[in-house]
Amino acid sequence: MDQQLEKWKLNSQYFIRDKYFNLYKKLGNQALRQQDQLHFKRQRIFRNTSFKDREKLPPMEQSSKKCDYSLPEFIYPTVHQVSTIDEYNKILQARIRSNEKKERNEWKLPPLQNEYKEKYQLKRTISQADLKIKLEQIF
Repeated sequence: MDQQLEKWKLNSQYFIRDKYFNLYKKLGNQALRQQDQLHFKRQRIFRNTSFKDREKLPPMEQSSKKCDYSLPEFIYPTVHQVSTIDEYNKILQARIRSNEKKERNEWKLPPLQNEYKEKYQLKRTISQADLKIKLEQIF
């Protein structure tokens, strides 16, 4: 048991999510995005992305396209499947429930706490009139 725990501690993969979460709490979303880019860059260096190894890569990295613009299929039940409105509603409700379940199972970062928001807000906003007065004093 102890050995397994030690292996788990040594494997850095387990701490990636934790590291990102701490970064997010400290510095906000921008830092997280930058960290992600670095992580992906390292991954790309780590797995050789030459043509012979292309099949091993995940589908998004196999292609030269940066983004996947395809929309998910949303098929409504046809007339042959449904004879009454109740059946149609049942099918739609089941779909809504499954979507909600997917959303619940996704791991999302919590919203930033107030202390971090306050830290990065502007200390004082200068109105346009104040700015004009200051410029007149200078010149």
